[in-house]
Amino acid sequence: MKNKILSGLLIVGCIIPITLAGAWKQTNKAGAESMYKKVGTVLENELKEPQNRIVAKGRDIEVSQREVTIRCELSKYSENVVSKEEAVKELIEEKALYEEAVKHGFQISDAELDREMAGLKEVVKKSENSEEIQEMISAFENEDIYWEYVRERNLIKGTILAYQQSLQEQYCDKDRVKLETAVEEKEWEEYMDQVVERAVDKQEVELKVE
Repeated sequence: MKNKILSGLLIVGCIIPITLAGAWKQTNKAGAESMYKKVGTVLENELKEPQNRIVAKGRDIEVSQREVTIRCELSKYSENVVSKEEAVKELIEEKALYEEAVKHGFQISDAELDREMAGLKEVVKKSENSEEIQEMISAFENEDIYWEYVRERNLIKGTILAYQQSLQEQYCDKDRVKLETAVEEKEWEEYMDQVVERAVDKQEVELKVE
């Protein structure tokens, strides 16, 4: 199980460059550098503030206004801009699925995550767009704040991915399919939608109205 989690983290990689992949392809280098700087500034401004008002709360999860703002603002630099309502929904689903993954034994230790982050930093240094990533990081007064954010995101996304991979293996083994056709892929996606829905239902989430 641990190997699945680690491979998941490697696949997820550095969250922000992946988020910007769509926009990166549609602009020149100078424009991309400016864009990365703007993203860094958005993150720096939000992350230096303490967690603020809770906008949604479940049995084991909470969604803060800061998290919603970050997701909405970062989406402006990707191909899929999300509204506040969409961001809240996405965060609830993500946190609920993460909790479900942890309850099923998918977790990574701090020591393992530290090793993964050290490897990730080396990957970033050697990547083709390392200059642009550094442009983004330079917006932070303290670079550690950026890396702590990436660490947290990789922990969550890597754990979820490992859980999903395990579920997919079970699904394929049970139904003797290989997800080789669009129909099979659609059925798998519908199955995962049900998994997420059940995870959210367990949380009995209450939205906090302003």
